[in-house]
Amino acid sequence: MLEHIDKVNLEAFEKKYPFKDTIHISKESFQKMLQKKDLHYVWLPACPRANRITSVFRKYHLEEWMTEHRLSPYYQLEKGWIFPKEDEFFTRGLIQAYFPANIKATQPFLYSEKEKRIVSNDTYHMSMMMASVMDEMNKVASKDSLFPKEYRDMLQKWNAWIYEAVNLKIYQVAAMKGNKRTTGCAQLEEIYQFLDTYLEKKDYLYADQLTEADLRLFHNLVRHEFYYRQFKVFQKPLSAFRFLTRYVEHLLESHPDLKKDLYFDEIKITHFRSPHNIKKYGYIEEIPSLRSLFPFENTQ
Repeated sequence: MLEHIDKVNLEAFEKKYPFKDTIHISKESFQKMLQKKDLHYVWLPACPRANRITSVFRKYHLEEWMTEHRLSPYYQLEKGWIFPKEDEFFTRGLIQAYFPANIKATQPFLYSEKEKRIVSNDTYHMSMMMASVMDEMNKVASKDSLFPKEYRDMLQKWNAWIYEAVNLKIYQVAAMKGNKRTTGCAQLEEIYQFLDTYLEKKDYLYADQLTEADLRLFHNLVRHEFYYRQFKVFQKPLSAFRFLTRYVEHLLESHPDLKKDLYFDEIKITHFRSPHNIKKYGYIEEIPSLRSLFPFENTQ
């Protein structure tokens, strides 16, 4: 597995996925805004990429440096995600009102109160940037870092591979039809079997410690029953993958803070009752129980 990851070509990845419709910020600008306490962090608990970034946010206590805004689990068709009515800062309601007209609103994002603009919705790089800046500002020891300097080259390769093979692939296959969908489902199953075999004797993906790359996989795995039951891109529950299941259990037991931002009820409501999901996957009269959707809910 590590030989396979080591062959990932980051230059080719960046050309294939330039994230050109996103707003970027440099590490230097992010650090300056952070130190001025000028930033607002906006995220939606139902979203795995948002949960991953929030896990990094929480690990480094970034709530002490910027204001956190959780989005309501509600989506208006043709308009997008809305802010809770009680939000004291984002009074215009819709996310799109805060984005340039030529860029589709996405979350999570960083907003500068002083400059009155979105400074980043670059969700692929945001958590790496947060971790590296906080490591340097606070001189975080390697063993306590989510993105240790000595492992960054390999972790970036892991991140590129996970993005293409898992994070993006799940949603691509969910949108496919016919033979393409059948092939895509088989590819996902093969990827999960590949990871399952690799994790038989490992607790983490790399470096024998929790890293930002683990969070990219974990937050999809913990939502597996949605991908199995609602998206129908898997033929098996996660329990069929013995070592992936053990991996999730280990992360929750060893890093209990990961569970603090898993708002299971909100994730369930967003998946089964948000209009855009109903439009994509159909209306399910009886929502599966929380326990069946999140078998890890009671993991201590």
